[in-house]
Amino acid sequence: MRTSAAARSEVLSKLAVIVIALVILPTLMAYSAPQPVSKSTTYIFRDVIVVENRGGRVVSLSDIQLNYVNVPSGFYGQKVKLIKVYVNGSEVKYYWGRDIDGNPVAFFERDLELRPGTTVNVTVIMEIEVPVNKSIPEVNYDGGFVTEIPEEYMNYTVATSLWNYSDPIFSKYVLEVKERGDVMEIITCVLKWIESTFCYETHMPPLKPSEVVKRGAGDCDELANVMITVLRSAGIPAFLEVGAVYLPSPRPIREIFAEGHVVLYLCNVSWHAWVVAYTPRWGWVPIDLTYFRGSHIESSGSGIRIRSTNILDHINGAAVRSSHVIAFTRVTVTDYIEEYLKQRRFLIENSIYITEYQRLTIKKVTREPLPQYYYVLAISTLAVLATFLSLNLWKRSRPLKKNLTKSSVNSIVNCSVDHIEEECTPI
Repeated sequence: MRTSAAARSEVLSKLAVIVIALVILPTLMAYSAPQPVSKSTTYIFRDVIVVENRGGRVVSLSDIQLNYVNVPSGFYGQKVKLIKVYVNGSEVKYYWGRDIDGNPVAFFERDLELRPGTTVNVTVIMEIEVPVNKSIPEVNYDGGFVTEIPEEYMNYTVATSLWNYSDPIFSKYVLEVKERGDVMEIITCVLKWIESTFCYETHMPPLKPSEVVKRGAGDCDELANVMITVLRSAGIPAFLEVGAVYLPSPRPIREIFAEGHVVLYLCNVSWHAWVVAYTPRWGWVPIDLTYFRGSHIESSGSGIRIRSTNILDHINGAAVRSSHVIAFTRVTVTDYIEEYLKQRRFLIENSIYITEYQRLTIKKVTREPLPQYYYVLAISTLAVLATFLSLNLWKRSRPLKKNLTKSSVNSIVNCSVDHIEEECTPI
C-alpha cells in the first residue's frame, strides 16, 4: 500500500506533466502550423529607355512610338496600383486611352522632339498586383460547338495580314478543321499537329505564320500565330496575348536587335506569348504552345520539339495561370510583325539608337490568414490532451468503476484523435 506522501508525489508529478504539455504544445503547434496561403504577388516593373539621335533630322517620340505606355489591364484579376512616367528625370502627366487592339494606354500629355546629337530618357514605373488563384477555368474535352459561339465574337475570326488563312499554304489544314464542329476537337487537333510538326526555334525579325509553316519551326509567338490562323479559319475566335515572366537571374540578359540600333537588358524578366481562344462552355481560355506545366522536350535530327504529357496541358498548365506571369497586352488586330519591321527601318535610316533596361522585382507577397478553425483546433487539442492526462491521473488515484475499463478509456481517446485528424485534412 502506497503512503500518502508517495501518492501526493505522484499527483504532483502528473500535474507537472500537464502544465509542461500546456506550455510546450502551443510552441510545437506553431512550428507545425500550416503556412498562410499566398493570396497575391505585387511586382514593381521598371522600364528605362534611353534614345539617342545620331542622325541629321529632328525625330519626335511619337515617330518611334515612345509617346505612350502600354499598361496591363485587369486580365485574370490583375490590378495596376501605380504608374509613374518620367522624361529626363521629371515626372510627366498622362491621360488614359486605348490602342487599336483595345489595350489600356497611358499617353503623354505632350510629344517631345529629339534633335540631332541629343538624348532623351523615358522611365516608366508600374506596381502590379497579380493574384495567385487567377480566374481561369480548367477545361476538358466537352467545350461546346462552333455553332454555339456568340455573334459578338466573330470579329476575332476574320483573316488579317498577320493571320491570313486565305494563304494557299494553309488550305489543307483549313479544310481539315472546317469539317469538324466540336470546338475542343478542333483545338486539340491543331495542338497535336503543331506538336508533331514544328520544332522550337527563335527568329528575329519574327516570322509570319506562312513562313513558320514553310520552315517547320518557330518560337512562342510564331507558333501561337500559326494556331490562331487555323482556329480563326474554323470560326473559333482567337488572338495573341503577351506577358512578362518573373525569372530571377544573377545578372541582366543582353539582347541586340535591328543591327545594333536596339540593345535590351532584361533583369528578372522574360517575355512570352500564347493563344487566347473562345469556347462556348468556358469562355476565353489561354493556350500555351511552348511554356506549360506537363511539358517535356524531345530532340531529333531536325531540332527540338516541345511535347505535352496530356494534350490539355497546353491549356490547364498554361504559364499565365501562375502568379509569376503578368499578362501585359493583347494583339487582336495589329500586324505587330509589320510594325516591328517598319520601326526597324526607321531606326536604321535615321541613325536612332535605343538602349532599354527592364527590371521586374517582387515588392510583397500578400498571404491569406490562417483559417479560424485552425486556432479552434489548437485549443481543442490542448483540451483533449489535458482531459486525457487528467483522466489518466484520476484513474490511477481512485478505484476504477466496473463499467469504465482501460480499453473504454483508450477508445474515448482514440475517437478524439481521429476527429482531430479529420479536421486537419482540409488545412
